[in-house]
Amino acid sequence: MLSSILTGILTGMGFGIVLYKVGAIRHSRVIAMLLLKDPKILKFSLSCVAFGALIYGSADIFGFADVMNIKPRVMPFLGWAHLIGGIIFGVTMGLTGLCPGTGFVQAGSGMCVSGKRSPVIFATLGLLAGVIAFAFIKTPMIDAGLLLARPVSVTLHDYLGISYGTLAISFGLFLLLVVLFFEGFAPKRVLTSGQPKSKWSFIREEWSWVAGGLGMAIMVVISSMQDQYAGFSGCVLNFLLCQW
Repeated sequence: MLSSILTGILTGMGFGIVLYKVGAIRHSRVIAMLLLKDPKILKFSLSCVAFGALIYGSADIFGFADVMNIKPRVMPFLGWAHLIGGIIFGVTMGLTGLCPGTGFVQAGSGMCVSGKRSPVIFATLGLLAGVIAFAFIKTPMIDAGLLLARPVSVTLHDYLGISYGTLAISFGLFLLLVVLFFEGFAPKRVLTSGQPKSKWSFIREEWSWVAGGLGMAIMVVISSMQDQYAGFSGCVLNFLLCQW
């Protein structure tokens, strides 16, 4: 029990550090991404998925997935909930410049939206309220047909009839090519601390999307090795529904 608590805390700390250092909690970075003016956060997100796919795929192909429990958590198909949730998530991210994880990291870091802390705090409280509300309305949503009563796992490798490892590595390499395309042609916005370069620059300055993507992929893999969610809202919901 103590070991699980400690590893969970350390994984969460790593998750927050990466989000902070890659600049994903900057309101300006997120909004600029949505306006197609700064692709860094997009490159960070895609490279995280790419590196994660390469790690999971390699574990499957080379046979150490079972030994080290490096297996992806396949989220079930939930019907209309995916579309509804995607619309809500996209609209609120556009309005606030936050997602569940970055909202809590930003609230804790002292960084604010438009120089004010209150929007971040209210967005964070709203997130918690939404997760708690969903825990209570999950059953009515199933009764209304918005959630499947018995969610089914739909995976591309099963549908195509090929091995998971082969598909994961191919998908990871494809995403890296997409990221490199953005790297070569999209505009870049570099933020620095304004201090002279030194051996401590890596600590002071923002990390690159490569370092951030690889670091977050490792955090996701470590989280799945513990059979847990990497996302904050998923962790809270899992706790509320007592799915230990």
